[in-house]
Amino acid sequence: MEKVDYAGLGRRIRYFRKRRGLTQEELANLVELTQKHISNIECAHSIPTLQTFVKISNCLQVPPDLLLGDSLAFSYSGRAEEVASLIRSCSRRQLAEVEQYIFYILQK
Repeated sequence: MEKVDYAGLGRRIRYFRKRRGLTQEELANLVELTQKHISNIECAHSIPTLQTFVKISNCLQVPPDLLLGDSLAFSYSGRAEEVASLIRSCSRRQLAEVEQYIFYILQK
């Protein structure tokens, strides 16, 4: 039986919540929970129900497989979005290096 990485799930929820400019309180209001419950999910002290997980995914506008991350054996959109997110945060110099590295890998 596969195990869900709830700590990783919480970290990704926190990351995308902040990226959308939402506080825990604002996300809690959108998904009809308390701020404390959102905090507990983000810290892996509470496990969200499937309904709550779907609500959070929809409110954050993030595919569920991206939130689940390494808990899934295969998640193409999750991996692609993680890489895209990292690339968007690169400086011009870093972006040029990433581009060179990708070209190098693709030529193998």
